[in-house]
Amino acid sequence: MYDDQLCIDMAYDSPDYKDLADLVNTSVASEIHSPSIATVQTLFLLVARPSSNPLVSDASYRWTTMGTLVSTAINIGLHLDPNFWNIPLTQAAALLFYLRA
Repeated sequence: MYDDQLCIDMAYDSPDYKDLADLVNTSVASEIHSPSIATVQTLFLLVARPSSNPLVSDASYRWTTMGTLVSTAINIGLHLDPNFWNIPLTQAAALLFYLRA
């Protein structure tokens, strides 16, 4: 999801952490019905992000998001052997790079 206005607004005023987290979660929830590599990358970043409050455990959120990440990756076929994909080896290598980047 890319929004020109939101991009400009956020360049000058940092949003509140909670507001930004709500925006990302809402966006991912709408994208999860037709996932892509970008959806998997976003979910990975959500799992890897630092906790907003180190005194409060967010383990249940992380486990739920990790489950969504794994099921989304399987849904788009990332568990399959890329040798059977009808794409050149260089494109498969690029796909793996984008997943890890």
